[in-house]
Amino acid sequence: MIPGPAPQRRTIAELVPEILEIVLRMAQGELDMARAEISNGLRRMRTGALLIGVGAGVAIIGIFVLAQAAVAALVRHADLPPDLAALLVGGGALILAAASVWWGMAALSPKNLIPDRALHHLRRTAQSLTERIHHDASS
Repeated sequence: MIPGPAPQRRTIAELVPEILEIVLRMAQGELDMARAEISNGLRRMRTGALLIGVGAGVAIIGIFVLAQAAVAALVRHADLPPDLAALLVGGGALILAAASVWWGMAALSPKNLIPDRALHHLRRTAQSLTERIHHDASS
């Protein structure tokens, strides 16, 4: 193996502009990644809000259209009193509505807005930069 030229020692003043450029590029990349993650979280929240609306619509349709027919069928074919038939049908519709709202609320969680991957990557980048600075300073 042929030895190459000895590495040049650079002063802190020579390293600072390079370090600043690296930090600025990395910060811009991290900001772009965080922006993309937040945008994705907002899309999921919008979908969650839509699911809540759909759940509410299904509940209204279920209560006002099918409930009357179901109550009449229970009264006629199962010999249930009208008030018990109405209670059973209304309770079933409300359970379906509550499930839809619950799934929609889960999608609206603020944790969907935290840019976890960007923060993790930023920590790794900062650690790498710190190691590089220490290595260059000790050379």
